[in-house]
Amino acid sequence: MFPIFILLGYLTSIGLYLIVPVNDKFNKTRYLLNFAGMRSSSYYIGLFLADYIIFSISNVLLIGFMFMLDLGVFTENAGNLFLILAVLGFPYITLSYLFGFVFENPETAFKWVFWFALMTYAMPIIILSFLSKDDQPTVKTVFEILSPFMCFSGALSEIAKPLKTSVFSRITKYLIYQMI
Repeated sequence: MFPIFILLGYLTSIGLYLIVPVNDKFNKTRYLLNFAGMRSSSYYIGLFLADYIIFSISNVLLIGFMFMLDLGVFTENAGNLFLILAVLGFPYITLSYLFGFVFENPETAFKWVFWFALMTYAMPIIILSFLSKDDQPTVKTVFEILSPFMCFSGALSEIAKPLKTSVFSRITKYLIYQMI
């Protein structure tokens, strides 16, 4: 149940990383920065680094609460969970910026981005349910590469499985998928 709450938390908070870029586009701040000589790449790198720091603070708090609640298998694998969360930040924040290009108004973006993010998680699950058992593994791998939420969900499920192989060896493919 804990992985579902983590996933829902990240799905609902994706709009927080979207507000500044959309607001800058809405108020023409990016145009002013471009006119003043700031390149778009510098703008997005700085914005990404600031958002990643905020994202990392929330991850540290999540791990801290996990220890306070003593969540068994997740507490035992806190390092692997933190690694999964740290790597999730890259596609997660990038996805929110991509959603930002769709919207012109920051209020509208914040209201609707949850549904866009939910679709990047729910649509692959719906599509996989209609495929034959032979086609599912290949298509699932493609969806895990394209959707950070599918990949994140798969990595969390690997932590929860009580297998004899190491957790790190089982989550390595998900880490690689998220980095792609």
